[in-house]
Amino acid sequence: MRGTSVAARGCILAAVITAACCALPAPISEAIPWSTAALLAALRLACETAGRHIGLGSAQAGAE
Repeated sequence: MRGTSVAARGCILAAVITAACCALPAPISEAIPWSTAALLAALRLACETAGRHIGLGSAQAGAE
């Protein structure tokens, strides 16, 4: 596996900072279903982990 380039790391950092700024007001609201948000986050993590394990979604998967 190759390392992540500096430009890609910068984009990831910018996305994380932007997401954090958007999510900051959320804990103030009582209407957020946190259990549903946690369940969706866990589901996404499980799907991404399975995809990486199997090799789905990689550019080289179809080339083999």
